[in-house]
Amino acid sequence: MTALEEASKTYGFTQIVIERTACYGPCPVYVAVVAADGQVSYWGEKNAPRRGLHRGTLHPGGFGYLARLANDLGIYELSDRYSIGMSDNPTAYVGLTRQGKNKIIKHYAPWLTGPPRLNAFEQEIDRLIEGAEWK
Repeated sequence: MTALEEASKTYGFTQIVIERTACYGPCPVYVAVVAADGQVSYWGEKNAPRRGLHRGTLHPGGFGYLARLANDLGIYELSDRYSIGMSDNPTAYVGLTRQGKNKIIKHYAPWLTGPPRLNAFEQEIDRLIEGAEWK
């Protein structure tokens, strides 16, 4: 596959990261980094589906699917921060790299703030990571 063909499948995205933080309760705490080749690096802590460092691979086409969702979402046009004046909720950080340009979104209390499609995108990242083939 040529570089142009690969870029067209990923819309220029080379990396997608999700981090979920603690809350006052059983919120999972972890960081997952997904590369354009489908490789996943995962570090799980408190209440995470897996604890410690893990490496895996998304199902074929998984990264391209996430890249298409990010592109359709207009991820680079979204705010860098969504919040609400209440405490003890988790934060989801979503980071993307596209053609060398980074975007990080701090999304506090994801089910209460920001556009619903951002929360849906975060959940899709989690779903694909959960289905990865772990080594």
